[in-house]
Amino acid sequence: MLIKIVAAAAGVLLLLTLGLSLWRASDTQADDAAWQRLAATPRVGPAVFDPHSVDALPEPARRFFRFAIAPGAPDPRRARGLRLARRGRQRPDADDGLGRHGR
Repeated sequence: MLIKIVAAAAGVLLLLTLGLSLWRASDTQADDAAWQRLAATPRVGPAVFDPHSVDALPEPARRFFRFAIAPGAPDPRRARGLRLARRGRQRPDADDGLGRHGR
């Protein structure tokens, strides 16, 4: 009896693993297709950064982009072959609501 229970549990785990693997593969294919569609999207507008283009973003995002990208620099959303990378980490200004405090 115990062998049947263990075998059934192993079968269920095997099926779950197989199902999750197939789901992940499908999701990866969907991501790749989305990136290809995005890469094929024509870039319109000026290829340089305009500080007013981030006016609709929340204040912390506006401050970050206006600090990180100089006016007139190639706009990373429109310039081909340009990648925007960030090193380090962002720390909250004060209490982030989780009991951690910025320093």
